[in-house]
Amino acid sequence: MKIAKLFGLTFSLIVASTIWGCGGGGGGTPAPPATVVSGVAAKGLINGGTVNVFAVDQSGAVGAAPIGTGSTNADGSYSVSVGPYSGALLVRVTGGTYKDESASPSAPPVSLPMPLRAAVAGASGNVSVSVTPITELAVQKAGDTSLPPTAITDANTLVSGLFKVDNIISTKPVAPSATDFATASQAQKDYTILLAGISQLASQTSGGLQTVLGAMSSDINNTGKLSVTTATGLTGALTTFLSGPNNQTGVTDINQTNLAGIGGLSAVVKLSTVGSLSPGTLIGGLEATFSLPTGVTLRADFSNGQPLAGVVTASGAAATGSFVAAKYVPASGAVPGTVTLALISSSGFGVGEFVTINCDVAAGVNVPTPSQFVVISFGPVVDQNGAPISGLTPALTVM
Repeated sequence: MKIAKLFGLTFSLIVASTIWGCGGGGGGTPAPPATVVSGVAAKGLINGGTVNVFAVDQSGAVGAAPIGTGSTNADGSYSVSVGPYSGALLVRVTGGTYKDESASPSAPPVSLPMPLRAAVAGASGNVSVSVTPITELAVQKAGDTSLPPTAITDANTLVSGLFKVDNIISTKPVAPSATDFATASQAQKDYTILLAGISQLASQTSGGLQTVLGAMSSDINNTGKLSVTTATGLTGALTTFLSGPNNQTGVTDINQTNLAGIGGLSAVVKLSTVGSLSPGTLIGGLEATFSLPTGVTLRADFSNGQPLAGVVTASGAAATGSFVAAKYVPASGAVPGTVTLALISSSGFGVGEFVTINCDVAAGVNVPTPSQFVVISFGPVVDQNGAPISGLTPALTVM
């Protein structure tokens, strides 16, 4: 395509395929498949913890006796077979020891001070369930002792969003070491650093982990969000951990994670072109770079600077037949974060909105105004044959 040669931003298209399998057969109702519940238990990685899996019925009632029992390994992993089962489940981990990430690496393991739980709705077959202080907060939000499946799903989604973790149930924390981080996904790094920040906050708080989780649970249960005090306290603890001598992850700046916006707001930024096109002319591609206000971040994979799926999307006039590539550079010191994007359209598009960007806004920071975003460069803008188009300017709105 001619216009692709005009753009300096490298395009890469990653296609992910998810294949869903379903069973069926003739005659009667097939038995549900054998169900194995496995995952990682972490507050640091929990070694020697007892894992109990409980059935949860449609009303939310939790079974009195476990339907499967196991224990965690040195890396926090566990696997429990519960036989043929379909429905909601509660996983509870008690006892065991873990390395406190906020303490010296040479410090001895400490005992898990409280049970941790995680709940999942609609389990069948092989089910991956992480059990952490964050999933414990979701269980408490879902109803604590009564866990209707819809409430479980809603609470897991809410808490994942509040703490900026891709999925608190399916994402598996890893050891907070440079070795493990070398092969971990961005979501795993974020989750692991989040748990280390909670350890840091607990070490600074009278009453430790129970007090920290109690304050967070009170916020979430009463308002559906974290208070500014709680969110900024956790963000401060994360910063302290990342810059401290006990951090072995290799990540030293909260802006190199997706955790800077914990407990904050969201902002939707829409970019548009303003002006007019000659008759018969359509936009075939364009580039733009702009800086972000203080406290505004994008969720990204920081190994390559690419925003996560759904963060930057073609929209409006360019919604059909367009591909957009973006690179996010987080803020560093006094230098603001920037977003560079390039859009190519196979069908062409007219003047108006062309891209939507979903941003996180840190706790205590107001949703920014359009004037706080500074357009560093705009263009080239070209038609479908790669010929330059003049006279168009950018506009930006924030919702």
